[in-house]
Amino acid sequence: MRSAAIFFFLLCLASISFGQKSKIASANNYLTFFLKDNDKEALGKAKEAIDLAAAHDKSKNMAKTWYYRGMIYQNIYDNKDQHHLAPDALTIAFESFQKTLFLDEAKKEYHSDVIRRLKYIKDAYYNEAAIHLKKEAFQPAFDNFSMVLTLSDYLKKITGETVTDTLVMSYKAYTAEKIGKPDIAKVLYAQLIGMGTRSLPVFQSLARIYSDENDLDNALEVLQKGRTLYPRDNGLIIDELNIFLRQGRLQELIEKLEKAIELDPHNPDLYYVLGTAFDSNGEPRKASGAYEKALMINPDYFEVLYNQGALYYNQAIELNKQMNELSAKQMDVYAELKAKRDGHYQSALPYFERALALNENDINSLTALKEIYARTDQLEKSNIIKKRLESLKK
Repeated sequence: MRSAAIFFFLLCLASISFGQKSKIASANNYLTFFLKDNDKEALGKAKEAIDLAAAHDKSKNMAKTWYYRGMIYQNIYDNKDQHHLAPDALTIAFESFQKTLFLDEAKKEYHSDVIRRLKYIKDAYYNEAAIHLKKEAFQPAFDNFSMVLTLSDYLKKITGETVTDTLVMSYKAYTAEKIGKPDIAKVLYAQLIGMGTRSLPVFQSLARIYSDENDLDNALEVLQKGRTLYPRDNGLIIDELNIFLRQGRLQELIEKLEKAIELDPHNPDLYYVLGTAFDSNGEPRKASGAYEKALMINPDYFEVLYNQGALYYNQAIELNKQMNELSAKQMDVYAELKAKRDGHYQSALPYFERALALNENDINSLTALKEIYARTDQLEKSNIIKKRLESLKK
C-alpha cells in the first residue's frame, strides 16, 4: 500500500513537471500560429501560457521559458494592435532575454539569437526616443534614450564590444536638461568631453549649466576647451566674454589678448576676439580697429566682416530710435540724425555684402542688408533680399 502511495506521488510530480513544460510548448505553438497565420488571438494565448510557466517553480529556472517569453513580448511590441496586451512589452522582452542569458550561461544554447534580439530591442528604444524627441515629448524621450544606454552597457559586458553610443549620450543629456535634470546632463556632457567629443553644442551646453550654477571657473574652462577646437565660433566667444564681464575681468582679458598679439601679430583670430572684447566693453572704435587688422591678414574672414558691419549697423539702429522719439518741431535735429544714420548704414553696407558673398544664405546678413537697402532708398535691392529671405524660411 505504501509503495502504491509513493508511486502515485511520483506520478503526480511528473504530471506537474510535464504540465509546466506543456505550457512552454503551448506558448511556442501559439506564437507559431500568430507568426504563420497572423492569428491575433494566438499571441494573447501565447502570453498567457508563458506567463504561467515563468511564474511556476518547475519552469521559472529554465532558460527556454525566458527565451520564449522574450520572443512573445517582442512580438507584442512589434504589433501595435497587440500593445493592449502589455504596454511595457519592450522592457519585459529585454528583461526576459537578460534572464535567458543568465540561465543559459553554461550551455549557451540561445546566446547568439538573444544577442541579436537585444540589439534589435536597443534599436527599437532608439526609434521610440527619436519619435518622442521630434514631438518635443522630452520625458519619454529621456526614458528611452536611457534604456538605449542601459542596453549598450549590458551588451558590452556580454559581447566585449567597446563602442560607446556618444550620440545617444548627448541626446540623453539634452533631454535631461529639458526635463529639469541638469545634474544628469552635466555628468554626461563632462564624460563626452573627456572622451574627446568635437560636438560644439556639448561644450556650449555644459558651460551654460555651470554658468547657471554660478560656477564660472568651470564654465570658463569648458568654453576655453571648446575654443581650442572652434576658435572662430562667435557663440563660444560671446559666452566667454560674458563670463569675464560677470567676473569683472574683461579688461584683464583685453590685456591678455594684446600680449598674445605681440607674440603672434599675424593671427587674425586674436584680433577677432580682441575686437569682440572691445565691443563688449563699450569701445566701438577700438573694436573696429581690431577688426580691420584681422581683415588685413584675412580679407575673407566671414565672422569679422559680419561683426564690423554689425558695429556700424547697431549704431544706425540707435540713431533710428532717437529719430522716432523726436517731435514734428524738431526737423532740423531729425535731418542731422538721419545724415549720421545713413552714414553708418553706408559704412556697414560693404561689410555685409562681402560677408554675404562668402555665405549667401546667412540669415543675419540678409536681414541687415534688407533693412539698409530700404533705409537708403534702394527698394529694388531690398525687395530682392526680402524674397530670398522668404524662400530660405520656407
